[in-house]
Amino acid sequence: MRIDVVTIFPDYLKVLDLSLIGRAAGHGTLDLHVHDLRDHAHDRHRTVDDTPLGGGAGMVMKPDVWGEALDDVLAVDAPTAGRQVLIIPTPSGEVFTQRTAEDLADADALVFACGRYEGIDARVAEHYRAAGVEVAELSIGDYVLSGGEAAALVMIEAIARLRPGVLGNPDSVVEESHGASGLLEQEVYTRPVAWRGLDVSRARPELLSGDHARVARQRHNRAIARAIALQPQYLLCDEPNSGLDPKTSLVIDNLIQSITKEYNMTTIINTHDMNSVMNMGENIVFIKEGVKEWQGTKEQVVSSNNKALNDFIFASDLLRKASEMEEQQLREG
Repeated sequence: MRIDVVTIFPDYLKVLDLSLIGRAAGHGTLDLHVHDLRDHAHDRHRTVDDTPLGGGAGMVMKPDVWGEALDDVLAVDAPTAGRQVLIIPTPSGEVFTQRTAEDLADADALVFACGRYEGIDARVAEHYRAAGVEVAELSIGDYVLSGGEAAALVMIEAIARLRPGVLGNPDSVVEESHGASGLLEQEVYTRPVAWRGLDVSRARPELLSGDHARVARQRHNRAIARAIALQPQYLLCDEPNSGLDPKTSLVIDNLIQSITKEYNMTTIINTHDMNSVMNMGENIVFIKEGVKEWQGTKEQVVSSNNKALNDFIFASDLLRKASEMEEQQLREG
């Protein structure tokens, strides 16, 4: 992945030379480039801003300077460049989340345009969108910074660590907070087991048991417990059984059901696990290529005439046999 950052403070980005990002750049996993916006300002003072049209406080960054700078780093006329995204950090943008990071980690090239003052002239984003460039105006939270550099650093770290080869252990991203399950990580511990009167062997004995299935169950249980600590009206579970064995998956299914009833919540589960669908599903929606293909109850699933649904669910031997038994009973009846 190539990452370009355009800024009036190139030294601000020197932190990218450190830690995992710097190491990934050193061995070629990431291709990092930082550009000085003032190199594209040609007056004596290398001016990059001007007063806002219509009046008002502050200064606005000039579109002509930004246009020249971005033309140099964006492959506007190169269809073979792959997916490239122009990212403009701005407090008025869409909020950057882990889902955003996962999406952008699949891009081939990212260009960060770090504004200052009152921001970049709005015509810059408009122009590049019209030119066919994918433009993302993103915010890292509901607060205001003096410039886009700090936000760019946050986003670069979140995105880059998802790229293959950046982290030493690729399993590190599997069960992280805000990951695919939508749950938060549990508390973590290391040696010594007992420290200043706090003994892990008493508080969390399963961590020392060597029973990995038990540890996995406890991790999911505690993660779900944290998710409902604020008593939400809705609980969204994204592939809650991903990577779990059938026995542990059943335990998690039962836990989700009991929590839903106890707290009188609406629980929405995104899953490919048909065993979970048949175990928990009350209102089932089958989505194909982003469009609702079928909706019904679990009792209606096995008797549906929807071909796409049948092709999906009867990949499971259990459900195929259940359907065959139901058809046989209907013939005999």
